[in-house]
Amino acid sequence: MSDRLSGALLAVGAALTIGGSFTTLNSAVDYRDKEKDEVVVESVSKAWSHRTEFAEGLVSTTDGVVDRVQFDGVSLLVGIVAALVAAVFLLVGPGRRPPLRRALAVAGGAVLFGTTLAVVMESVSVTQWESDTQEMSFGPGFYLLTGAVLLSLAATALTLVGGRRSTPAAPALPQSSHPWPAPPAAQPYLPGPAGPAGPAPSSY
Repeated sequence: MSDRLSGALLAVGAALTIGGSFTTLNSAVDYRDKEKDEVVVESVSKAWSHRTEFAEGLVSTTDGVVDRVQFDGVSLLVGIVAALVAAVFLLVGPGRRPPLRRALAVAGGAVLFGTTLAVVMESVSVTQWESDTQEMSFGPGFYLLTGAVLLSLAATALTLVGGRRSTPAAPALPQSSHPWPAPPAAQPYLPGPAGPAGPAPSSY
């Protein structure tokens, strides 16, 4: 039962990661002055792309938009694949070799946890640069990846706990009152029947 639940958590975590990799992680808006009456620069960051829109006349591009490729999506893709493979083995995998399934589940959960947590922490660190003339906020992708972090952590912990509970205990050895084998009991000596009398001793 714990394996099934772990597989379901990993599957949902992978789905959240897919959604988080294509939606906005964080956005920033720069204003011209402290009164924030006019936007100068607006940027939107996603796992695969980063778009910056400048006010008219600030850059030489025709539309004032600069698009760049980001590679956070590559690490998220690795976590998604690892989590889905582990979820399939836990949900519909064969009943044999449960230690192998659980080891794969722990590995998949750990990979998903590490990749999503790295992107979440990166988004948090970016928002620390907020100033009086700049506003930063989190997007839907940030919250989806945060949910994936929690689900992957729960799935990994559940797999470890379930594996320990299902390990059969070693049978107890019978206890003996003697730490070493007892020696055989002594047999009483029985003299044989008396034989005929021998010759009389000589006087010489």
